[in-house]
Amino acid sequence: MFRADHVKDDDSVVRKARAIIGALDTPFGRDGLPVSLGVSIGIASYPNDGKKVSSLLKSADSAMYLAKSGGKNRFAYASDLKQIEAV
Repeated sequence: MFRADHVKDDDSVVRKARAIIGALDTPFGRDGLPVSLGVSIGIASYPNDGKKVSSLLKSADSAMYLAKSGGKNRFAYASDLKQIEAV
């Protein structure tokens, strides 16, 4: 979760999400076997996507499932859900 007024621009959020995905996608060894992780990230911002922690977490969780539906190693904004609902 991030506060909308603490973020310089959407590009900084995108860069951070991609950095997290890249760091976790880098294979590492475990008992001699290569292991890599996939990650889906849901992004929610205060106060646009919720004013309480519980509503922000719900928005981020829903956005994460939207990201998962697109495949491995993706991220989605909670605002993307609002656009889908409006269509």
